[in-house]
Amino acid sequence: MGAVATTPNGISNVWLPGDPHLKTLFSDQFKNSERASHAARQLELYFNRALKSFDIIVDFTTMTIFRQQVLSQLAKVPYGKVITYHQLALQIGSPNASRAVGGAVAANPIPIILPCHRVISSSGAVGGYSGAGGVEMKKYLLSLEGYMDID
Repeated sequence: MGAVATTPNGISNVWLPGDPHLKTLFSDQFKNSERASHAARQLELYFNRALKSFDIIVDFTTMTIFRQQVLSQLAKVPYGKVITYHQLALQIGSPNASRAVGGAVAANPIPIILPCHRVISSSGAVGGYSGAGGVEMKKYLLSLEGYMDID
């Protein structure tokens, strides 16, 4: 079982099953709230292939402006589609920032909802995944969404 953390501004973190941080998380952020329950229900629907687009308010306030730009743009990548780090850098108006975009994506605190698994390398390789389960989880998520060009 994963976990969802909220703030008064929205969802602030999602931890997937298998995340090593789950064992040490004890916080008031985990009080059962309607916002957290709503996010958990939508995540369950996503994993059951019954939801392709999330209707969730995300709290970006603790992130740098650059990370906000990257993850806000990332949220627009459609279900079953992928984007490269370079394309994402172009979309936020920073064409030379592919590596910085990669760092922002790797530090995404809200996986699945902000679909960092949909970002691949310019060569078309799946690349890495910093979330629980690593590259195998990324491949699983892309496969779940019907993206078939997986190396």
